[in-house]
Amino acid sequence: KKNEIHCRELRCGSDLIRSIVRLELGPSAKSSSRVSSYNKESMVSPFQWKALLIGVSMQPDHDAKRMQQAGADLIWGKPIPRVGDALRNQLLKALLDKRRGRGHLR
Repeated sequence: KKNEIHCRELRCGSDLIRSIVRLELGPSAKSSSRVSSYNKESMVSPFQWKALLIGVSMQPDHDAKRMQQAGADLIWGKPIPRVGDALRNQLLKALLDKRRGRGHLR
C-alpha cells in the first residue's frame, strides 16, 4: 500500500514524525524514503485539520534539530511537562496557530 508505514523504516522518533507528515501531505509529498528538511510554510496538507506533532526524547538537546527537520512542532524532554491548565492552554494555542498557518512552532 502506498501510504503504509513499515516498522523497518522507523529507526528513531524523527522517522516516525516524518512518516506522519508524509501521510498528512498525501500524494503530493516526496516519494523518497526521507524528507530531508520539512518546510511547513511551503506545503499544504490535503487534510483540513493537521495534528500537533510533539517529539519526545531522553536527549532533547541532541535530537531536537533532527525532529524539527522531520516536522515536529514541539520538542519535549523526558519526563514530559506536568499536565495541567497551563500546558493545555499552550498546546491549544500551538495547535490553533498551526491550523491557521502561522508557521513553525517551538
